[in-house]
Amino acid sequence: MKPQVKDLHIDKVLTEISVAYTNADFIADQILPRVYVEKQSDKYWVFPGSFDVVDDRVRPGGIAREIEWELSTDNYFCEGHAMRGAVYDRQRLNVDEGLDLDIATAENVMAQILRNREYAAAQLVFNENTYDAALRTTLSGTAQWSNYANSDPISDIQAGKKAVAQAIGIEPNTLVLGYEVWVTLRKHTGLMTLYDSQRKRLLTIDMMRELFEIPNIVVGKAMYNTAPQGKTVTRGFIWGKHAALLYVPDRPAQKTPAFGYTFVWNGVNGVNGIVTYKYRNEDRHADIIENEFYYDHKIVVQKAGYFIEDAVA
Repeated sequence: MKPQVKDLHIDKVLTEISVAYTNADFIADQILPRVYVEKQSDKYWVFPGSFDVVDDRVRPGGIAREIEWELSTDNYFCEGHAMRGAVYDRQRLNVDEGLDLDIATAENVMAQILRNREYAAAQLVFNENTYDAALRTTLSGTAQWSNYANSDPISDIQAGKKAVAQAIGIEPNTLVLGYEVWVTLRKHTGLMTLYDSQRKRLLTIDMMRELFEIPNIVVGKAMYNTAPQGKTVTRGFIWGKHAALLYVPDRPAQKTPAFGYTFVWNGVNGVNGIVTYKYRNEDRHADIIENEFYYDHKIVVQKAGYFIEDAVA
C-alpha cells in the first residue's frame, strides 16, 4: 500500500544525518554556490553591468548628468529530487552491533541524490550551449593539453581570462578541471620546466594557481556508471575531459556577478533543502527511509564563464 502524506514521519535525526553527509569528490557547491530560498519558485533581480565612460563634469550651479539603467528579472524553480531505501525486519534481526541500518540507509540514499546532482551540474557547466558563442573554444589535435610538445595551456587559459574580463569587467577566479584534465596537466612537461628544468615532478594545485594566476582550482573527481541500466558496470568521470573558467563570488549577493547558483528550497520542513521521511511498509515487512532535496542549478550571468571543450584527448 502506498503511504499517504499524513502517514509520513519527518525524521529530524535522519534529516540531520542526511544534511551532514558529504563527499569530497563532489564539487557542485564550489562552482554553483547554494542560495537558500523560502519559495519553491520565484523571481530574482538581474542587474546589468555598465562599462560606459561618460562626462561627469559639472559647473557651479549646474545640474548633475542623469544616467539611465535597466533592471530585469529571471526566475528559478526548485524541482524535487527523491530517493528511498528499505530496511527489512530480517536485516535488523541479523545486523552486527555498531551498525545503524537507518543511518546507513539514509546516507546511501543521500549519496545517490548528490551524485545525480553532481551529474546535473556537470551537464550544465560543461556544455557548450551554456556559454556565449564568444566565450567558448574546442581544442583538437596538437592544441590539446595532452600533447605536451605543442600545446600551451597557459596561453589558452589567459585567453579565456581575458575574454571573461572583457565581458563582465572582472577576471574569472575559478578554474574547473575534469579529473582526466587534471592528471594530464600535472605531468605537462612544458609547465613543469617553468618550475625546475633539472628535476621533473608532478605539479600541485598551488603550483598551478601560480602558473595560471588564478585563485581557485577545482577538480571534479566524482565517478558514475556510464553503462545502460542492467549492463556490466563501466565507470567514468562525471566531469569528463573539459575545463572552464568561472567567476564564483565568495558569497551570494545582489549586484555581484556570478556564473551560477544553486537555488535550494527550504520548504517541506526540511533543513538546507533536505528532508528525510521514515515510514512503515507492512507488506514488505520493512521501514522505508526516503530523502527529498529541492534545488535548481541556474546560470545567472552567462558571460561570467569560459568553456574549454576537449581540453585533453
